[in-house]
Amino acid sequence: MIGQYDPVQSIRNSTRIDFEGHDGLTSFDIMHYRMSNRVVEGRMVTPERLAELVEGERPLEAESIEDADRPCPECGENVISVGYMPSVTEFVTAYKCQECSWSETDR
Repeated sequence: MIGQYDPVQSIRNSTRIDFEGHDGLTSFDIMHYRMSNRVVEGRMVTPERLAELVEGERPLEAESIEDADRPCPECGENVISVGYMPSVTEFVTAYKCQECSWSETDR
């Protein structure tokens, strides 16, 4: 964007944070990372941990957690989803109730 102000890029170009394991992250990156965590069955989980709860094993990589916009078929509470790679050749979307143990995948 030549000659135009881009607020997102401005935030990303803000002061870099350098601490062990997070070299080069901006406060915008950290805020985005924290916002992808959710409470599931009373515990805060990362996308990787949510995929592990459903899959039984830690995935190679996981995307951000999103609202699934549907109620849980067992208890009627909120369902969230996460896309992840259990192997290098497979992508799975998992659905998990935030309040009870119900979960399923799109396999």
